[in-house]
Amino acid sequence: MQDKSDYSKKSGWSLLNIAFAIFLFFAFIYPMPTCSQFGFISPIIVGLLFIILCLNFFMSEVTLYWNRFTKDIFVVFLLLLFSETLCLLFFDPIQQLPYLLARVALLIIFLSGLSFLPCSTNLDRLLKIYCSSIIILSILTVCQGLSFVELGSRIRPARIFFGVEMPFMKASGVDMSYGEFGIMTVPAFLFFFLQFFPKSGIKPQKGRLLAIMVIALALFVSQSRSIWLGLILSISTIIFMLTKRKKHKLLLIGITIVIVLVLVLNHIHAVILEGFIGEGRYKLNVLNRLASFSLVWESFLANPLVGVGHGNLTYVVKGRDMVIHNQILDQLASTGLIGTIPLVLLYIIFLKSAIRIYLQTNDDKLRGFSIWIFATMVYTLTGLMFYRGLYSEHLPWYFAMLGMLFSIQFGYKKVKL
Repeated sequence: MQDKSDYSKKSGWSLLNIAFAIFLFFAFIYPMPTCSQFGFISPIIVGLLFIILCLNFFMSEVTLYWNRFTKDIFVVFLLLLFSETLCLLFFDPIQQLPYLLARVALLIIFLSGLSFLPCSTNLDRLLKIYCSSIIILSILTVCQGLSFVELGSRIRPARIFFGVEMPFMKASGVDMSYGEFGIMTVPAFLFFFLQFFPKSGIKPQKGRLLAIMVIALALFVSQSRSIWLGLILSISTIIFMLTKRKKHKLLLIGITIVIVLVLVLNHIHAVILEGFIGEGRYKLNVLNRLASFSLVWESFLANPLVGVGHGNLTYVVKGRDMVIHNQILDQLASTGLIGTIPLVLLYIIFLKSAIRIYLQTNDDKLRGFSIWIFATMVYTLTGLMFYRGLYSEHLPWYFAMLGMLFSIQFGYKKVKL
């Protein structure tokens, strides 16, 4: 294992590092015009950058910084690839192939992220690139929601909460689902949020207040209930982890009392629930998702080992075809136990490793980063309860970041490919 004294050293970036950083920026700022006459530009740019990333990865000598966490995640990714291969063999190959290729892409992105020397300098550089991309994404989202620009992606009628219609369109600024938008954007909000707490050990950046305001406005403009819920839970997680352990019991007791009161007082419970669900098509959307649970269970029982295959699980509620808006349930029905167990392990290993760093490190900055990455996964898991994600470029970035944190705390081993 590498001596920790090397972690403070600055390192130059290889071509693979540069390719990863550029891809990271454009992958998150994906919302260039997608439905206008220039709609082909964004997918082409991101696609070309991924090809460059792959060429650098496969055509040159690559040094990866390996540790126990990254080994475990790599094995789990291979198990997920195995489950996708089974789907390819048992079901329509043309229909299943994109899902297999998406898993391969995630693995390549994850491994490319491990090519950075684990040090504070690289950690700060990558976070600046990521946050810069998210700020631009947020500005575009706000402009689109307020009808200042027309990007042609993900604009829907305003929601109605508690009988009041929102004064702007429901927008996410990206040509993806709202669940994906939240998983991309909220971690940047949490990173800037942590900088307001001296105990976090993360150095405050200039303009952090303006940045957090812009991102918060974009999240509000999205009008996504899952984003708002996940944001509340992840912020609560940060506050809880920054609070002295002696006060943890008081916090838990207070939260429990509030939840119990809301549930016991039926009138308040009903008003909050109905107002949060909304009216019209969005209320129907909630009912559709609830109606999907029974179908998931039936599909799982029909083929518990390998599932029914991706894209074969749809249901009709009040005349509308829908998909399962829950990653775990969708994975259970689509790939069975063979695909679901590795997916659950993926998240367990992530959370366990982040907590291990948080509990064992003596470095305030490293502890702050472990709180950030843990809260990021809390949000991600909340979002995935309302969205069947993972086939996107953001999740392997978070796993690679935790891999770097793990190496800084516990050491690493260089592996050349």
